[in-house]
Amino acid sequence: MRAAHSRVQTLRTVLPVLLGILACRGRVPDVAPLQPIQRADGRVVELLLDVDALAERDPDAAARSLRETVAPRADANAAAATRVTVTEPRAQRLHAELVRLTRERSETVQLYARALESRDADVLRQALRRQVQLDRSMDRFEAAVQAAQRAQRVGGCSR
Repeated sequence: MRAAHSRVQTLRTVLPVLLGILACRGRVPDVAPLQPIQRADGRVVELLLDVDALAERDPDAAARSLRETVAPRADANAAAATRVTVTEPRAQRLHAELVRLTRERSETVQLYARALESRDADVLRQALRRQVQLDRSMDRFEAAVQAAQRAQRVGGCSR
């Protein structure tokens, strides 16, 4: 009887601590699976900068580069983003945003290629405007991921 009472006391002491640790651990977003997608998007942006410079000299070559090099990479990155798995709600929200942004990047690359091929100044302005907006959205996304990473390093409960 005394041993059973001792186990109950131990459980009363240990159980709340364990539940607290598990509860906090479950709320800290693991954003590491998103980082390869972010790095790949950065490489797509670097290619876009090269295409921008080429477009000033040779719009046809720039459109070809977009279709043959940049678009396939942007498409592959958007597809890879959909395959990422995260479990924590905050990480899931970040993941959903990353999927949206990488799809937008892919669509914007296609629009840019069409604009260069058609030499349509209005479509080109639209493509460049979308690209600038997308870059700003990606900057905000990266800030949100960094905030989630800081929450991981602190190791406390975060929302």
